[in-house]
Amino acid sequence: MKNRRHMITKYIEINTRLCEACWKCVEICPNGVLGKIDFFGHHHVKIEHAEACKGCKKCVRACPNEAIFYLGKPGSLEVKREKAVNLRL
Repeated sequence: MKNRRHMITKYIEINTRLCEACWKCVEICPNGVLGKIDFFGHHHVKIEHAEACKGCKKCVRACPNEAIFYLGKPGSLEVKREKAVNLRL
């Protein structure tokens, strides 16, 4: 099982299988939340400082592969709506 603490914050989640290591999200993040895994066969973004994530969505918009998903603000209607949709699937 993967270590999820390197893939999720309160606001975003990373799908490492979709990440093509362009590092656009790492460069644009104003809070230094994201870092790189760049060795041997592993090249993708990771969460380095989850507590610093403010949910600004800059990384989500910067990712050309849609590897970063916005989870919404904790307790918001957006999150509740997404969970309801996922339950129906």
